[in-house]
Amino acid sequence: MKNSFIQQIKKHLTQSHDLNEIAWGACQVLTEIKPQMPFIVFQYQRHAQPLAFFFCHKIQIEPTEAVHSLEPVYQKLSLSFTQLHIPEKLDSVSSFILIFPAEYLRDEHLIQLVNDWRSLHEIVATFAKHLLAEQNVEYGNQISQLIHDIEALIQLWKDPEQEPEKIAKRLKYQQNLNQRLLFFVRDLEILKSRIKVKELIDATLSEGGFEALKRNLVYNEIDDAIEIEVDLELFNMAVKEVLSNALKAADNDFGKIKMQVSKSVVNLHFFLKEWLIVTIINKGAEINPDFLPWIKTPYFTTWKEEGHTGFGLSISQKILEAHQGFLDVQTARDGKTEVSLYWPVK
Repeated sequence: MKNSFIQQIKKHLTQSHDLNEIAWGACQVLTEIKPQMPFIVFQYQRHAQPLAFFFCHKIQIEPTEAVHSLEPVYQKLSLSFTQLHIPEKLDSVSSFILIFPAEYLRDEHLIQLVNDWRSLHEIVATFAKHLLAEQNVEYGNQISQLIHDIEALIQLWKDPEQEPEKIAKRLKYQQNLNQRLLFFVRDLEILKSRIKVKELIDATLSEGGFEALKRNLVYNEIDDAIEIEVDLELFNMAVKEVLSNALKAADNDFGKIKMQVSKSVVNLHFFLKEWLIVTIINKGAEINPDFLPWIKTPYFTTWKEEGHTGFGLSISQKILEAHQGFLDVQTARDGKTEVSLYWPVK
C-alpha cells in the first residue's frame, strides 16, 4: 500500500476548511520529502488576473502578485519543467498549478502527495459549495421574513384604529430586529486578547447584570492560572444571549439557573482538541423537543409577542463559529435544559 501524506499535510494546518491552508501544507510536505527538487506553485482563479504566485522552492524567480501567463515563467526556467493541477481539472473556486522538473513525473512519492492534496482539496471545495448554497437559502429566508415584518408594520401604521402605544411597541421591535439582523449577516471582526478564564467569567457576569448568578457558579478543574484567547466583547455577548434566554425561561428566577465552567479534550481529526466549556443549566422550563432543530435558527422564538426577535442563540452560535467553537443544546424531560458554549483553548 502506498504511503498517504494526508496526516503530514494536516500537521501544517490551522484551519482545515481553507483551500489555501491545505495548499500551503502540501507545499511544506513537498519540501520535506523532496528537499532537492525545485518547484513553484501558482494559484489559479477565473477573473481578470487569473494567476497569482503562491509558493516557491529552490527556484530563482521573482515572485509577483499576479501573472497573466505561465509562458514567461517557463522561459526563465533552465530545466525541462512540467506541471500538475490541483484539482486535476482547474475550476472556478480556487485551483493550484504545481510546476516542477519533468524528470520527477514518475516519482511515486510526488504523485501520491499530489493525489492526497487533490483529495483534501476536493473535500473542502465540495463542503464550501454546499455551505455557500445553504447560506444563500438562509439569507433568502431572512430577507423574506424581514420584508414580511416591515410590511406588517406598514399596515399597522396605516390602520387609523390602532393605538399609538401598539405602533410604538411594534416599531421598537422592528428597530431591534434590524440591528440584530445586521449583526448576524455581517462578517465579524475578531480582536482577540489573552485573559484568565476566571477573570473573564467574573467580568461577563458583572457587566451583564448577572451578579446574582455568581452564587450558582461552579468551576470544574479550572485553576486561577488557566487562560484563553478570545474577543472579550464577543465572548461577553455570546454568553449574555444564552443567559438572557435562560432567565426568561426561568421567569427571572436566578435560583433556577446554574452556570458551570469546565475544560474538555476532544481528540478527532480536523477538530480542535482543548475546549473551555461554559454551560448554562436552566431548571425553569423544558424546551419542546419539536423545537430543538430550530432553536438556533434566526427569527425562531416563542416569545415574539413580547418583543423577542429570535436571534439570541443564532448570534451566540455565530460568535462561537467565528472563534472555531460551537454551541450545543441538551434538554431533558425533567425540565432541565443545558446550553453549552465550546470555546477553543488550543
